[in-house]
Amino acid sequence: MPRGNRSKFFKNRTGLACIAFALTVTTLVIGGIELKRRGAYEGATRNANYYAKAAQNNVRSKCAGLSGQRRIDCAQPIEDTARQNQREEYDLYAQKTMALWTAPIGWMAVLGVALSGVGVYLIWVTFQETRNANDIARLEMARAQKEALDARNAYLDAERAIIEIEHVKLCPGSLMRKDRYFLVMSISNKGKSNATQFQIFYKISSEPIFSTSGIESHNFRGICIPGDKGVLDNLIIRYPKTTPSYIIGYISYRTLYDGYFKTFFCFRIIDRPFENDEGEWEPRPLAAFMCQNLPPDS
Repeated sequence: MPRGNRSKFFKNRTGLACIAFALTVTTLVIGGIELKRRGAYEGATRNANYYAKAAQNNVRSKCAGLSGQRRIDCAQPIEDTARQNQREEYDLYAQKTMALWTAPIGWMAVLGVALSGVGVYLIWVTFQETRNANDIARLEMARAQKEALDARNAYLDAERAIIEIEHVKLCPGSLMRKDRYFLVMSISNKGKSNATQFQIFYKISSEPIFSTSGIESHNFRGICIPGDKGVLDNLIIRYPKTTPSYIIGYISYRTLYDGYFKTFFCFRIIDRPFENDEGEWEPRPLAAFMCQNLPPDS
């Protein structure tokens, strides 16, 4: 027999044995009480019959030769005494019966209180075990969720798009507005998934310190596939009044699972686009600069 089935078998046999023992003890107790009750009842009945016969003999002996009302007056006290004795016998029988049941009822009351206490304890244990089971289930669910999230993040880190800034140029603007220029960013996708929904957040600052106050944004349409390069252009900026100045900000984009990532940048502006030997304005490359408080790329 397998160990699990054997354990259940012995547990069932033990439970049945306990039930059989309890039933046997209860039957013996009730049987013993019933035997004593019958003995008391038979004794009371026997004594009551004795008083009735004794009353009849007394009436015959003491009231012989009397008739009519005189016989009734003679027999009445004798019969009343006999009935009183009979009542006392049956009252004594009732008291004995109550006495027989008093101890078992008391023990049953004590047992009932004890069982009630055991029941309350079992309810408390059940509540504790249920709460512990719920805590374990909650921890297992949290662990499973964390494992799933870690697996998702690991897959996302391995397969996501990674946008890097190749270089930035300050390009000449309209001849009518000498203080306005175009900023052109060349980017590349070093990851394994497409990057979309580009948005650049930037500001011109006189100090190389990153902060989000006073930052502006510009959206770009398009998609950058893995290994491809792209250009974020048509970003019009006003040339700073003082140099050197710094263009600081970040590029945001989306990739797998709608993951939202950022590439931060800081470039130094030291001069306007320059004029070449042929009299044409050429874009001026901007140099990357180590900016204070610049967060790492996400």
